[in-house]
Amino acid sequence: MDQKSTFSVIIPTLNRCDILTNAIESVRKQNFPDDRYEIIVVDNGSEDRTFEVIQELNARNGKNIRYVFEERPGLHWARHAGAHAAEGEILAFTDDDAVAEPGWLSALERAYKEAGCECAGGRIYVHWIGEAPDWMGPHEGVVGRLDLGEVMKEVETINGGNFSILKEFLYKVGGFNPDNAPDDKLVGDGETGLCRKVRKAGGRVIYVPNALVWHCVRAERVTLKYMKRRFARNGICTGYTAYQEGQFGLLGLGMEAIRSARKAAVHMIMVARNRKRRGENQYNDQLQTAFFWGQALFFLRLIVDRRHRALAKRSDWINEF
Repeated sequence: MDQKSTFSVIIPTLNRCDILTNAIESVRKQNFPDDRYEIIVVDNGSEDRTFEVIQELNARNGKNIRYVFEERPGLHWARHAGAHAAEGEILAFTDDDAVAEPGWLSALERAYKEAGCECAGGRIYVHWIGEAPDWMGPHEGVVGRLDLGEVMKEVETINGGNFSILKEFLYKVGGFNPDNAPDDKLVGDGETGLCRKVRKAGGRVIYVPNALVWHCVRAERVTLKYMKRRFARNGICTGYTAYQEGQFGLLGLGMEAIRSARKAAVHMIMVARNRKRRGENQYNDQLQTAFFWGQALFFLRLIVDRRHRALAKRSDWINEF
């Protein structure tokens, strides 16, 4: 990419007007030419003051923020609404609870110019608001942390809180797979699935260490119950990927459900054996139990629900939907 690139920064949001300002202001303060990027906030059905916050920010001095409303609940719908509205050739996605470093867009642009890639994203550090649980250290990746080293390189996947892609290529591969869509109760593999589709189409996914974003996490939210839900969801996502890549009939799905249930049972036994302990292994076994039960239940639902099987096989979520 020899010419000067233009970016559309897309921030999906839902009922987080109290922290959305921090995300927007970090994007407003990029060390990047003001006329070569735009900011789009996609409201995915908020019932708080999100719209008013955008109006107030636009009334102050600073880069204009475009407001888009997407009524269909689900992160992939919000991301795609932003893509449809975008005017830039590169779409850069971040979260409403994230803060981008000033050099974020400049670092991403270097990846497209130097590596000639179709998709790029960078490092994500977790900024804890409050004191994180002692047992969270090995599990920060579940709340977004990504650190693949100091060297720009080709990788299999990057995280959605710090994710960019050529707009043309996003449409070519069918957009993001569902991440969490309450309307059809389908949980998919989101940006992981998109990266898989990019690579399958001959594109390259590049990790950019200097493109740094901080994910701001309130420590009081990260309870064991919360983490079990996240692990269960990750189990579903892994099962979704396996189903999209595999050739499973109903019998095969049944075998996969049994395998996942057995793994869950093994971890449940370990939880029972170590119930008096509160060390790292105790928490890990509880989280792994949630992961494999989530996966087993996903496979079972595919067996009994034909519509769900059709949705889980769909690869195009952005064109004509």
